[in-house]
Amino acid sequence: MLLLGIGICSCRSTKEVEAKLFRAESNLTDNSETALQILDSLDVADITTRKLQARYALVYSEALDKNYIDVQSDSIIAPAIQYYKNHGSTEEKLKSMYYYARTQYNAGDYNPAILTLMGTLPLVETTSSTRTCALVHNLFAMIYNRSFMFQEALNHIKRAHDYALQCGDYELVDLFLYRQAQLYKNLKQYHEAEGLYVQVLTSARLDNKIMAEVMCSYAHTLLVKQEPDYDSSAKWYKKALAISPTFYDTNHWGAYAYALKMNGDEKTSESLFSQLASFKSNSKVEYIYNSWNTMKNRKES
Repeated sequence: MLLLGIGICSCRSTKEVEAKLFRAESNLTDNSETALQILDSLDVADITTRKLQARYALVYSEALDKNYIDVQSDSIIAPAIQYYKNHGSTEEKLKSMYYYARTQYNAGDYNPAILTLMGTLPLVETTSSTRTCALVHNLFAMIYNRSFMFQEALNHIKRAHDYALQCGDYELVDLFLYRQAQLYKNLKQYHEAEGLYVQVLTSARLDNKIMAEVMCSYAHTLLVKQEPDYDSSAKWYKKALAISPTFYDTNHWGAYAYALKMNGDEKTSESLFSQLASFKSNSKVEYIYNSWNTMKNRKES
């Protein structure tokens, strides 16, 4: 009787885990925060089979990614990698390898990440999961961008954009257009970059945090192109601050101060430069201050 009771309890726990995993998966697209809360409510001691452990690892990795939580250790995704190597669908294999590569990227292990992604390419050719294919090519682009291989990165982000269109995820579509704009800017093809920035800003489908990044990147492009538009640059920086408490990169404070100076707002500009100067004990801030202050002084002379 005792063994029968244990068996019934185990069966009930497994069914409860499966039900919660199903609910979490159902919420991933539109309510990723809810999905993560459901997963966090699970007692991992109840996840007893390798199949369930792999599914939990995969769904949890996806939920973290959708909530913009970067993970640098493979401890979460490892059960999925191990299980789906010899079991599961093409989509499950592809997703597990993608999230493994993502942890490698987050940890700064770019060469291993590229090798992992190369292993996904045969799966990309056969899967129907176009959204995962989009994420794979986006990660290729991110790694190549970090390596200053901008043209290779652009090729991959264009493929990511095409896959995002196929799956109808228009938030991803705009995110990849934004990244295309950044890469055109890195390649000093400012006209192409501007057009894409305007397209993303006009559609306004991204959340405020990312929209503020887009505004800052566009403002910076307007500042560094061959014929700078100081007025528009300063305006876009102001718009970014209207929806975000600060800039995502300290460099934009120096750029904003420079744009204001060149646009005639010397009081605000000098105030910002003074604030940057007060933090010059920080080597990055000192570099930013010196770079933009030097540009400002050249224009004055």
